[in-house]
Amino acid sequence: MSSRAIIEKYWTLVLFYSLSISIKMIKIHIADYKNPEQARLLEGCLKNWFRNPKDLNLTSPKTRYPFKFKHWKKKFYSDSDTLSCVVLKNKLIIGHVSLRFSDDRLRGHIFHLIIAPEYRGQGYARKLINYLENIASELKLEKLTLNVNRGNQTAQQLYDKLGYSTEGKSGPKPIIMQKLLTD
Repeated sequence: MSSRAIIEKYWTLVLFYSLSISIKMIKIHIADYKNPEQARLLEGCLKNWFRNPKDLNLTSPKTRYPFKFKHWKKKFYSDSDTLSCVVLKNKLIIGHVSLRFSDDRLRGHIFHLIIAPEYRGQGYARKLINYLENIASELKLEKLTLNVNRGNQTAQQLYDKLGYSTEGKSGPKPIIMQKLLTD
């Protein structure tokens, strides 16, 4: 499936999932780093969230502190095979996550999941992951992967509850987790 066809299918799915999720008083939207207005809003949120170097390290270990949005955007979001989502509550962006598709369009990799500090522990990360899983299932992806820092027990517990399992060997690098989407 071409990138264009996938994007067109996203928008159909987004409309469906946005309507179903907005009933619960939050909205999840596709975020477009190439759209100047959306990029401006994302920059403000991310700069605010990443004032704490620990949050930046947990979200993107290879990104240096202090956070630089232009570098972030160029390094991670210049690829057209990446889908980013934000969760809104009362019209404020309170969370972000991205999904990068493999070249063969059979796998996706979840990355850059962050929830604003004052909204953590309230289920928003779970909602974002579930949202991406629904899109991945509709697109017939076979597997989702993600990396989690070894010291981030909260994230590891969330991913375990959502059905992700550890892939590969243990060592000093981040833990790679996966979830098979096909039966």
